[in-house]
Amino acid sequence: MLAGLAGFLVGQSLNSFVVTRMKRRMGERGLIARLFTSSGLGELVDTIIFCSIASVAIGITTIEQWAEYTILGVLYKVLVQYAMIPVTSAVIRWMKRTDASYQRRLAEVQRTDG
Repeated sequence: MLAGLAGFLVGQSLNSFVVTRMKRRMGERGLIARLFTSSGLGELVDTIIFCSIASVAIGITTIEQWAEYTILGVLYKVLVQYAMIPVTSAVIRWMKRTDASYQRRLAEVQRTDG
């Protein structure tokens, strides 16, 4: 449980940090790039931390076993995340379009930038 919690907390924190920094730099453009980059990095770090802690508990004793366990875990998690990006981006776009408070903040930013 510690492995999962540690990996999740660090991975999600990195994901949030990356997506926020990229949005600050790119503005409203590049949603798909933000999702791919932040999800990929977050899952990579999450899995490395999880596998490093959990490998001892499940009997992994060599660096080769650890590498195989970690690489397969990263590939699986990243592929699932990437497969869901079309759904995620559609939901984000819908929420942005329909959330009046988001539209007000966006209009304020555009007025101050323009």
